[in-house]
Amino acid sequence: SIINNSSDSLLHIVNDILDLSKIEAGALAIKNKNFSLLTLLKDVELTYSTVAKEKNLVFKLELIGDVENNLTGDPERLNQVLVNLISNAIKFTNEGSICLQVKTSARDEDTAFIHFSIHDTGIGIPNDKLDLIFERFEQLDNAFIRQQGGTGLGLSITKMTIESMGGHIT
Repeated sequence: SIINNSSDSLLHIVNDILDLSKIEAGALAIKNKNFSLLTLLKDVELTYSTVAKEKNLVFKLELIGDVENNLTGDPERLNQVLVNLISNAIKFTNEGSICLQVKTSARDEDTAFIHFSIHDTGIGIPNDKLDLIFERFEQLDNAFIRQQGGTGLGLSITKMTIESMGGHIT
């Protein structure tokens, strides 16, 4: 069990470093293909409902209004972003719930702007540290956070991936 956990952690770190290298080299491939957002979201819901339940947490997917379903974009990168953000929410939540809210915030003839929000009952981030969390290798200097592990690359990679797809994160 220790070996498996350690190898999973090492693999995660190596993958983060490879993703960061690709992004910095301008080699992060963003694909444009047709996909169903609702199918992607249901898969995320199924996976993270189970993961959350293992920590006695509740994971909810909340679709607000008429969410655009048939999209053209990179579903693998979108999934990677959601997985990273939801995993962080679960990691830093000891009781309560995590909710992924999704809504179409704007539309025009060719484009739908989809807004994703993740709400949790976790430890939160102090307001004076919000500008640091998307910086490479940054972690809040908190004993609980340090205990959770990580490289401090996940949110930085997430931000750069989102921006490469034409979005932004706050």
